[in-house]
Amino acid sequence: MKSKHVIRITLLTLVVLVMIACSSSKKGGMKNMVARMQVKSPIDGVCDNNNVIVILPIPGNAQQKALPPITFQELANLLNEKLSFLKDNPTYTAKGYINVIINCKGEMVQCLANSKDLDEKLNKELETLIGEFKQWKPATVQNKIVDSMQLISIEVNQGRLAIK
Repeated sequence: MKSKHVIRITLLTLVVLVMIACSSSKKGGMKNMVARMQVKSPIDGVCDNNNVIVILPIPGNAQQKALPPITFQELANLLNEKLSFLKDNPTYTAKGYINVIINCKGEMVQCLANSKDLDEKLNKELETLIGEFKQWKPATVQNKIVDSMQLISIEVNQGRLAIK
């Protein structure tokens, strides 16, 4: 029990020190932080497999996530209309994520809805319907277009889907 407490304090101290170091750097600290996805095997269609960026939601960091051709609210409305799983399961409630990879040309090259918290049939339907939106506005970092990976947060409450 005591060793778990020591480990937690050590980890917390390490996190705080890293944050302090990042925030005090001369180049702007965490605002300049860029996260790259570790690509274990090449992803077809990606412009640069070594630079698939995970957009960080830090205010002022000059990172813009990729956007579908319609708003996320319109996408949620469309999914609520078309997902037969939700129509067949009006009391279904769950949360999950959809992983999309958009290349530097704005093309969706991967759409995976494999959340263990969502029903398998719903995952498949989400992949199919969201996968129909092939052309997106690509992500940017410091106004430079990049390949990107992002998670789209899905919340289903009483058979109604929302994108968070």
